[in-house]
This record gives sequence, C-alpha cells and structure tokens, in this order.
Amino acid sequence: MILGKPGAGKTTFLKHIALLLSERSDVLSGYIPVFISLNDFCAEEQNKELVEYIFADISSHGIERDNLEILIKSGRLIFLLDGLDEVKESKISHVIRQIRLLSQDFENNNFIVTCRLAAQAQEYKFENFVEVEICDFNDNQIKAFVRNWFTEKGKHKRADSFIARMVKDSNIRDLATSPLLLTLLCIVFEDSGDFPVNRSELYEEGVDVLLRKWDANRDIYRPKVYGELSRNKKEDLLSHIAFNSFERNEYFFKQKSIENEIRDYIYNLQMPTKKYRSVDVDCREILRSIEADHGLITAIAKGIYSFSHLTFHEYFTSRKIVKIMDPDEQKEVLNSLVEHIYEPRWREIFALVSCMLPKADYFMKLLKLKIGEPIQDSLKIQDFFSWLNRKSSLAAGPGEMLALKSAGQILYFKLATTTLDLKGVKHLNHRDFKLDSNLSIVLSQSRSIFQDMDLAAGLLSSGQSVGFRRKVERNQDLILSTLDTCMELVFDDRLKDKLNQLKNNLSSVESPVEWWLQSGEAWIKELISTMVNFQDIGHSWDFNQAELITLDKYFYASKLLENCLSKDCYVSRHLRESLTRNILLPLSSDSL
Repeated sequence: MILGKPGAGKTTFLKHIALLLSERSDVLSGYIPVFISLNDFCAEEQNKELVEYIFADISSHGIERDNLEILIKSGRLIFLLDGLDEVKESKISHVIRQIRLLSQDFENNNFIVTCRLAAQAQEYKFENFVEVEICDFNDNQIKAFVRNWFTEKGKHKRADSFIARMVKDSNIRDLATSPLLLTLLCIVFEDSGDFPVNRSELYEEGVDVLLRKWDANRDIYRPKVYGELSRNKKEDLLSHIAFNSFERNEYFFKQKSIENEIRDYIYNLQMPTKKYRSVDVDCREILRSIEADHGLITAIAKGIYSFSHLTFHEYFTSRKIVKIMDPDEQKEVLNSLVEHIYEPRWREIFALVSCMLPKADYFMKLLKLKIGEPIQDSLKIQDFFSWLNRKSSLAAGPGEMLALKSAGQILYFKLATTTLDLKGVKHLNHRDFKLDSNLSIVLSQSRSIFQDMDLAAGLLSSGQSVGFRRKVERNQDLILSTLDTCMELVFDDRLKDKLNQLKNNLSSVESPVEWWLQSGEAWIKELISTMVNFQDIGHSWDFNQAELITLDKYFYASKLLENCLSKDCYVSRHLRESLTRNILLPLSSDSL
C-alpha cells in the first residue's frame, strides 16, 4: 500500500514502476505489471468483478485468457491498483471488497495499491499489505527536479535563480517538497521569474499560466462560444463546475452532468443567441476544449470526467465562493460552508477561502461561533473550559500572553483529555509547560502500572512473573527519572519537598510488584493531590464517551481555524488577536 499526500506523485510513481518492469529485464525479471486505474473500474455502471474487469482489459490488448491464467498461477503478475481514495463513496465498499478478494484468490502474485493518507487512515485497511509512504522531496531532489525542468527548456540560468530564491524563502521551500506544487512553482517561475506568497495565489497564477500558455501555443480547434470567453470567464466556468460537483460530493461526473453545468453557465452569459444556435453541440465542444487545451478536466473513462487533480477541484470550488459579488448571497454561502466544518474533505476549502477573501472577518467569526455550538449545553464541559482558561493564562508573563496562552490551551487540553501526544504544541521548552507535561507523564505511567496489577496475582501464584516484574521495574525507573526532571524545574520549595517525598517513597521499594499491589493506589492519590494543589492539573473530569467525542471534534475544528489564521489570511488585528488568544476557548458573538 503506497500512501501519500495530495500531489505526492502516487500515480506517477506507480506508472514509473510499470514502465520499469516492462523495459528493464534486470529488475524483477519475468514479472509482468498490470496497471489498473480504480477510477476507471468504479466508473462502470454495474458493480463488476475486478478480476473480470482486469481479464477483459488485458484481453483487449491481444493476450489470451489461457496465457493470463498460467501467469497468475505461476505468480508472475504484479497488480498495480491506482487511486483507491478517488473512488466514489457509493462504490468504495464494493471496490475494497474486490481488492480483498483479488489479493486472496491470487495471493502468490504481488499487489500495490495507491491511496491518500487521510483516506487510508479512516478505513481502507487490508491484511498482509505493507504500508509505505511517499516521502516529500528533499533538497537535492528539489534541485534535481528544477534543473531537469529548466534544462529541458534551455533555461539554465533560470534554474539557478529559482534555487537561489527558494533557499532564501522557507515558505517556498516547504511548498517545493510536493511534486505537484513544485511543478506549479516551475511553471509560475518560468513565466514571471518570481513566486506568489500563498498557496491560493500559487494555484491562481499556475492556472492562469496554464490557460494563457495553452491558448497561445497550442494549435487546437476551439468552438466559437468557448473561444470568445475571456480567461476570467473560463475560470468562472471551471469554478461553476467545481463548486456544484464538490457540494454533491462528486469527484467524478458523467459527460451528461458536466455538459449540463456548461449549458447552465452559457445560458446565463450575456451573449447573442446567434453565437450558440446549437447549445448541445457547443457544450460537447467546450468540454472537449477544456480537456484538450488545459488538462484541468480529463476523461478518466468513457463518458466519465474529473478534475485532473483534487487540488484544482478544491481551488476552483473556493474561487467560486470568494468571487460571489452580492454580499447577502456570499454570507449565505459562507453560512452553508461552515456546516461542513467537521468533514475532512472540506478542510482545504476552508484554508483557501480564508486566504482568498479580501477580508475574512465575517468568515472567521462565523467559524468560531459554529465551533462553539456543540459544547454549549454541557455544564461539565463549561467547567472544563473555565479551568482551561485559568490554567493556560497562568503560564503567560508580560509580553508573552498571546503566544503562550494559545499554546497553553492546546497543551492542557491534550493533557486533560488523557492524551500525551504533544505533537504540534509550541513553546514546550517553557518551564511551566515542561513541568506540567512531565508530571502528567508520571501520573500516566503510575496509572498504567497500577492497572496492570490485575495480572499480578495470577502471575505471582503461577511463578511466571519474571517478565512482568522487569516491566514494572522499567516503568518505575522511568517514573523516578521523570520526577528528577520535575524537581529540576520547580521553584516552589513546598512542591519540591512533596515531589521528593513521593520519589523517596517509591525509590526505597525492594519488591515493586508487591508494593504497587499494597500501596500503589494511595501513592497515586497523593500524586494527584499534589498536582491539583500546586499546579492545578490532574483533575478527574470523568468525561463519558459522547463528551470525549464532542471535545475531539471541537479540538479538530479549532485547529482548523488556527490553520486558517496562520495562512495569508487578512483579518482585522483586533479579531486576529482575540481568536489567537482564545483558540481553544469558546466565545460569544458579543465578544467577537
């Protein structure tokens, strides 16, 4: 299973493997690649068997079925199944079942499946598949790609300028690790000699260059109506198609459906009717021109189309929202957009819209209020957020309030909801943050040991406790070491004495398993009491499963808002500071 982010080059890599196996006898000699686009397979009207689809596809190239079956029985095939994440939602279960059946029935052959990381993390799991991830380009690979790109075009000096400019700009360097975005950067830099500031501008300039270059350099017939559309109107048409299909959760659309979208757009243009006497013919020709001229929309099977990459689908969807000129209509669309806040497929739309709006104040307020809705009716959760506000505020000193308070909210939210995954938490070197996170580790390890004591009695009586004793001793050593770290961070002598007392009680133990059986619960209670009284952490909130799910969704949505604010998003300074200072705290409409 080859996993990767959007634009990581999964399909390109899989096709490279297919060509490598086909052309080089020294690589897996005697093996035959079978490349199948899962887009093409799922585009079929009926739920076909994947094996029959593959047989039919290969047979169409002159390979007899008997020979194919011989190859399968001898394990000579390598099935390359591309784009699992791009399968339509209504057909995903069928496709997953078919892949499982295929890999079971032909288990002595080899299988490679490509899929987006986000989609795979949700549900696309297969037994006996090793998961690997396509890495981002490193510096040397970026430079090699850039030099190859510009050398092919005879522009060696431009490659040097690109690399020099990229070295000075870390944001460009970060974008360039993605093959798709690096391609767009090369297109834009080739044309303008500079880079845009944010991703929305990158997509905008990249699409603009694509449209102008194909219009200027390709000798392709264009229908009269499409040929007379301005570049802006062509982008409006693509935005119209993208927005309507994205709202319907359609990444793939039938020819009839996309022609209807084109027809709807053309009818609403102020153009003389004589210019399109046969609208149906024009729609078909326009679709062919979009595919041939720009490659932004492509045919993936007979009568089935999609945007050539999800990135373009997302960009044009966002552009449609931002380009609405009527203020009331745009507010209505933005209100509709925030209803999708918990749906991962809309995440990039939120980021792009926030960057593309001339002023995003209304949208950011709307997001913040929507995020707070699910937690309004729970008194326990309201008490939790009161504590979170109090605790995160204590860590921030003069001049540090904004950065530390927002970082503290993320840290203490994670610690209080029983997760020690502190990835993404900033300022962890801050003394209070380090002390509280280490105390939380001590509490977590102690609870883990005590919970394992249920196994102790049976193991002790059976004489099979050697391994278990060693595990307890290792965990206890970690607790003692972490307590030492805590005491190095403590300024309050009373807290240091308490922690030293807890450490001495634990370090003097001769038989750890027996001690934890007899005294572990009392020791943990003393630890919690110390944490609560001195550091205001370690509270037992006793959230039920539904409350934990609500908090998890709240955290996800709040991080989405933070991500939007961290981009090139224009909001008033007062609002930005208010949202950043209260990134995980609910706010009322009056306070925004």
